[in-house]
Amino acid sequence: MKFIKLFVISIIFSMFCFLTVNAAQLEHEYTFDDMNGNDSVGGFDADTTFSTNVTYVFDTYMSNNVAVFNGVDSFFMFGRTNFGDTFSISAWIKPNNHPVDLMWYDPGQTNADGSPRQQLLWIIGNQNAGNEANGFSMSINNNWIANFDGATTLASGNGTEGANVATSSGIISTTDWNNIVYVVNKTGSWGKVYFNGSLIQTGAIKDDFNSDWWWKMGTAYNGEYFFDGKMDDIRIYSGLLTSTEIEDLY
Repeated sequence: MKFIKLFVISIIFSMFCFLTVNAAQLEHEYTFDDMNGNDSVGGFDADTTFSTNVTYVFDTYMSNNVAVFNGVDSFFMFGRTNFGDTFSISAWIKPNNHPVDLMWYDPGQTNADGSPRQQLLWIIGNQNAGNEANGFSMSINNNWIANFDGATTLASGNGTEGANVATSSGIISTTDWNNIVYVVNKTGSWGKVYFNGSLIQTGAIKDDFNSDWWWKMGTAYNGEYFFDGKMDDIRIYSGLLTSTEIEDLY
């Protein structure tokens, strides 16, 4: 009986340690209320020397100022950050709508046949453009089809290979605000994508991507795929947010 009690206590203690280690902690929050890229939680502000052309407007739905990205050259640049092996990122976004013949085309870039290149709208990440590029990113993805399909992607790459968690089409709205939460478990090689409080996709990611680097909001690290639309309340957590915590964010 004593052995059984010790065994049960050991299991409970192990579970407690696991939950404690992976519990999410809010590290950085970018509300844009003061019309800048300052961090209201951790003091890790955007680098004003390199950040450029982000404007601000009051939004009645969000009830505060939001950041406006022009899809051409606006972004925030941040210093080197170690996101660790488990982290979560929450973002409120409202991408701009475009006529069908111009839908999400990447300005100035073309495919091999000369046709306009379809655009990914980059939300946040430390990764250059390219599926296998070393690092991670969160973006709105059209999967290179004729029209924007409203999918979102959590991407990871180690410089040689990439592994992405992509949702189905028709997820992201251009008429309403969307809350997207990306939960990243690098050690476990999996990622999850939540939309408006609900889990919509789980999949494999690389376990050896670079999570300790400079990063950008609104464009890929090498300056491609600029976000076109509004963002608000970007939150970065160490650890893994639970489904209940994510529901509360929405």
